[in-house]
Formats: sequence, structure tokens, C-alpha cells
Amino acid sequence: MAGGFDHDAVLPRRRAAVHHGGAGTTHTVLRAGLPAAVAHVFADQSLWGWRVQQVGAGVTLPYRALDATRLEGSLRPLLDDRARARAQAVGAAMADDRPAELITETIESGRVSLGR
Repeated sequence: MAGGFDHDAVLPRRRAAVHHGGAGTTHTVLRAGLPAAVAHVFADQSLWGWRVQQVGAGVTLPYRALDATRLEGSLRPLLDDRARARAQAVGAAMADDRPAELITETIESGRVSLGR
């Protein structure tokens, strides 16, 4: 895969993920059923980290506070079978693509205008 990171090849072979908390990465990690440590940097990343923590699929902390001790402390509970089971349950719930299909069908039907 040129110019990108092949999440589909790597994530299934992991027990947990540490990432910045971008919307796309958060979605991909949760959809893969992995517990996550979100080391947010700015903007919406802290929101996504908070949501990961709220649904029981991981932890969040500011990147600027990340050091070896905090990273280890964040990962330790994520490697537990309960954390993995919770992340997998969240991933399974996200696997339903029906909302995306409904949005596409509605736009294609012309029932809504996108302001064009």
C-alpha cells in the first residue's frame, strides 16, 4: 500500500492500539475491536478519546503528558480480556452499515438537497 498505513493488515494482529485520536483512526481501531489508548494532540481528538473511554473501549490522555510510565499504565488495563471483550462489542455494534446506506439512498433519491 503506497502512501498509507494498511490498518486492515496490521490491526487484526494487535491486542491494543495507541493512536492520536483522529476520527478516522478511532473509527478504524474500534471497528477492528481493539481497545485503545488515545494520546490526543489537539482539536477533536480529545473528544474521540473521551468517547472511547466512555464506552469502555480504552483510555485517553494528552500526548504532552505521555511518557513511558503513563504509557505502560494506560496499556496494562487494555490488555485484559474484559477490555478486549468490551472493545469487540463496540466494534460489532459499529459493523452495521445501515446508517451509511440510508444516507446514500436519501441523497441519491433527490429527497434532500446538498445546497448545490
